[in-house]
Amino acid sequence: MPRSNRSRRGNPDDEQPEEMENSRNITINITEKLKGADNWTSWKRQVKAHLLRLRAIKAIEEEIPDESLKNADALSLIIGSIEQNLLLQIPESSSAFHTWKSLGERFDVKHHASLFNLIGELKTIVWNRTENIEDHLNKLKRIFIDINSSENMLPEETFVLFALQSINDQLHYVKIALASKDKLTIDNVFPNLIAEASSGTTDLTTTSISHFSNSRQTLFRC
Repeated sequence: MPRSNRSRRGNPDDEQPEEMENSRNITINITEKLKGADNWTSWKRQVKAHLLRLRAIKAIEEEIPDESLKNADALSLIIGSIEQNLLLQIPESSSAFHTWKSLGERFDVKHHASLFNLIGELKTIVWNRTENIEDHLNKLKRIFIDINSSENMLPEETFVLFALQSINDQLHYVKIALASKDKLTIDNVFPNLIAEASSGTTDLTTTSISHFSNSRQTLFRC
């Protein structure tokens, strides 16, 4: 007897038993609903994590049959975690892939604009010696985390250069870090900055940073 074509269209009865059970035995708790561009990044990370747990991440990565359990699980999770007033603005679809794509087209551009604004803010922050150095560096780290919350857009070494730029020649260790051939990391650089600022022994008579010819100085001025 010829085999029915229903299985090729993704008949839910053709799902493997393990896949049929994945969403039936797992309790999903989305702690925040999508409200708009402001929480798009954190919401997206949360939904992706749950889809991985449901083994339904494929449903937003490629177009699969609407009848498949993976699509049903993913669509239910996405729709159920969007604020109602926003949901009414999203094109109705029975496909998790197209629903996810619509959300991305709506919010990713705004999100990237927000990221560039954060990078712009990072460039303009300057340390004042009356400010606690740890508070200053923690403020910079929070921006760095926000920028890289959904994708590694800003390399750590570039971020550390921004941090050094915010301190400029107020601390002698800035010059040491720029001249060093060691990789600039938060763990390597920040403790030294804090230690020097706390010691009160900064030598402000040393050559200005602008005189360094180290290749890092070129990036530092960008």
